[in-house]
This record gives sequence, C-alpha cells and structure tokens, in this order.
Amino acid sequence: MERIFISYRRQDSADITGRIYDHLEREFGTERVFMDIDSIPIGQDFRRAIDAALESVRIALVIIGEQWLDCRHPSGPRKGERRIDDDDDLVRLEVETALAKDITVIPVLVGEATMPAGDQLPAALAPLALRNATEVRSGPDFRLHMQRLTSAIGAYVGRVAPTPDVRAEPMKVVATAIPASFDELKTDPRALIGRRVGPYAVTSFIDSGGSGWVFAAQNVRRGNKTCIKLLFPLQASVASVRRPMARGIRGLSALDHPGIVKVYEFDATRLRDGESFYIAMELIDGPDLDEWIRRLPEGDEGRRKKLQVAKALAEALDTAHNARFLDETGFEARGILHGDIKPSNVLMRGDQPVLVDFMIADVQRLIDGPGAQATDAGVPITGAFGTVTFMAPEQAQDGVVTVRSDIFSLGRTMSALGFGQDRPLLVLIDRMCQPNPDRRPASMREVVDAIAVELERAPPTETVPPELGPSPTADAAANPSTAKPGLLSHLRRWFGGE
Repeated sequence: MERIFISYRRQDSADITGRIYDHLEREFGTERVFMDIDSIPIGQDFRRAIDAALESVRIALVIIGEQWLDCRHPSGPRKGERRIDDDDDLVRLEVETALAKDITVIPVLVGEATMPAGDQLPAALAPLALRNATEVRSGPDFRLHMQRLTSAIGAYVGRVAPTPDVRAEPMKVVATAIPASFDELKTDPRALIGRRVGPYAVTSFIDSGGSGWVFAAQNVRRGNKTCIKLLFPLQASVASVRRPMARGIRGLSALDHPGIVKVYEFDATRLRDGESFYIAMELIDGPDLDEWIRRLPEGDEGRRKKLQVAKALAEALDTAHNARFLDETGFEARGILHGDIKPSNVLMRGDQPVLVDFMIADVQRLIDGPGAQATDAGVPITGAFGTVTFMAPEQAQDGVVTVRSDIFSLGRTMSALGFGQDRPLLVLIDRMCQPNPDRRPASMREVVDAIAVELERAPPTETVPPELGPSPTADAAANPSTAKPGLLSHLRRWFGGE
C-alpha cells in the first residue's frame, strides 16, 4: 500500500498539521496516512518507526512553518542551537531519510513561512530547497489549498474510499457521521458526550439555543479545547445549503480581530435521521457582558470602562462589516453581518469584549429549529431569527439583516450597559434604536467615532434634564437577563435566545 508520510515540528505547526491530517485521512483513508502522534505505538523507538514507515511511503509532506528552520534547544548543552543542525533531530531524520530514499517530497508552507534556501539548511537537507513547494494557509482559503494538495497527491497514490479505523480508538467513527439521531438529542443532548463530531471528541453539553446545540469538545489530534455548535436538522439537503454555509464560514474564518471569536472550521455531519453542519470555534473562558457589568465599580471609572467596551464592540462590528474575503468561487466578497448582538453573545476576555455566534442568514432560514419565536405580546413573528428584545423591527418582521439592523442591536446592547442619565450616550443610543432604519447612523464607523468623542472628554457630571429623559426605545432594552456564575452558564447563553 502506497502511503503518505507527514513530517512536521510540533512546536512550529501542530494545529494546522492536525487539520491537514484530518483532510487527508478522509480523502485517502486512515491506513494510508502516517503522522507520528497518531501512528507510532507507545514505547516504540521513533527512529525505527520512521525508517519502517518510509519503506512503504510514496509521498512525504514536509510541513514548514515560521519556526521550522529556527526552532532552538531551550536548555541543556546545546541551548540556543538550531534543532535542525542536530544529527539526532527527528524532523531532520525524517526529511533526510525521505530524500535519501528518493521519495516524492513536497514542502508544504503554512502560516507565514517561506521556503528556506539551500545555504540555510544542513548539507544533507539542501536538496529540499530544490523541491517545488505548495502552500496551505489557514483562513478562508484553507479548503481551496487542500483541494489542490489532495489532487496532487492523488496523482501519485490514487484515491480509495476511506475506511474508518475503529480498532485504535473505541469512540472513533467516520468523520462526518454521528451514531445518534436528532430526535435523541432533542430528548437528551448528553447522548453525544464521548462521541466524535469530525475530529472533535465531545466532552460536555453546554446548552441548546435558537439554531442548535452547543458542546465543549477536545480536538483528539491537537488536544486543544474547542466549542462545537451542532446545527439543528436542515429543511433542505446539505448539498443545497453548503454554498451559503461555506461562504459565511469563509468570511468568519477570515476575520482576525481580538473582539471576534475565532472560527476554526465547519463541515457537514450526518445523523441517523437527518443531516446538518457543525461549526468549531475557540472556547473563551470569561464572563458574559451582563456579569461583567455587575462587577464594575461605580462612578467615572465604571463609565469609562463601559465606553471602552462599547467602542471595542463597535470597532469589531465595523471590521466585520467591511471585511474582504474570497468566496467559494474565488471572487472577492465584502461584509459579514452578525444578526444577533446581545449581552449574552458578548464574552469578556479581561476587559476585551469578544463577539460570538455570528449568524449566517441564508442558512438560518433553512434550519428546522424548535419553533417560531413570539413577540412580547405573544404574536408569532414570521421569518424572524434572532432575539426579540434586541432585534430591529425589519429583522423581526421580515428576517432582514443589514448593517443598520446590527447598529440597532448594538444600541440595545449599549443600553443594557447602563449609562444612567448620561445624556450624550442616551442620545446616541436613541439614534441607533430608531424604528426607521434611515434615521439610524449610516455605518458602524459613525458609532465608533461618536463613542470616541465621549472617551476623549473629561468624566461627565452632566445629567439629563427632566424634560428630555431616556427614550422609550433605549429604555426598553435596559433590563438584562439574570446571569449565573461560572463558565458553563456563560457558554449556555452564547447561542440561546435569552
């Protein structure tokens, strides 16, 4: 059997190498892909295992990250020396052996890495510089890069239908299949604990929300903790939904902002009674905005921190609204909307707010959720998705999500921050929460600039005159829901309709 060998340096590229492995495993089968962390039995000598593995290898992928060449010994007699110059360095041994055996060696550049020159390498590895390299960058183009790589590998080793390996790991299943049903999860979502969703082992159930279930999980290859959202079953086929889903996730994964949750990947998944998608994202260990507010000091210090958080949220949303990324066809697209801004969808990393649960409107409409939402008066909303208290009228009535509907929701969220009788902020919030979209600020940048002006001013002592008072629109949102302490309670509210 012709196999694929993956050489990488753990300190340099473990995360993205794990993702590359997962894709190759699905494409070519578990038995045909060798990576040390999964493939070398416990207690076996690395040198012998590597040499034996390379005997049946047709292609060796050398994953080169930014620190691949310059990773150094942290201690001992060789402290400060490059690992690659060490005769006993396992990465050097892998590459050197592959080159000596005349195996097809493909350098794969990840992160911001560039191809090292021959004179930067030990003499035994200098031929590597002459090999044609490819790149697999994380972010929106990851899947396109992997398609190109798997096509090149397939030309050498051919493709076979992947066969799941259930011997090495009891709970390992086909990456896109889950041995449960949606009906079972509706009854007891904890039925998924201990099972795999793609490369993620589910460790605990967090909660269910308006569009799916939320779980804590661990990547079985890289070990990092992850948050998994499994969407409710689709009213349409996965094939028909994949394109808008892929476009939305490509946009989200392109965002690199401290105020926006990092989205790692998504994939289709199959349960016994239907199909859907899952989204893997970073797990943020911090309180939600409601609880953070309750911990703030009174007076000028508390007001300044609230202003800073409001400005940071507006800046993150402005970045999303103006983001540029390549869609699934390779054309440039612009703009990512949130659609459900509220305090429970803001988690705090210290004093840095992080927006979570961006909606993908085209997919949201096709999710077979728990039922129609209702207004405060008990009247069902047609075509709406979001959270009633925080969504704009046009979103509530017609499911229309725009920059100005996001501005409305941020205004409601700012009102929940509790600026009291702070006239300039109440005037701004009133503008943001106008029922007519044309009367709201035209862009999130305008909101950022208005908040920045208040931050530059001295701490205000001005109060609202009795004849003005806070607007009914802004005041309606100033009743944040009660939060529970602890990480799980914060996470339970990420995706819920609280």
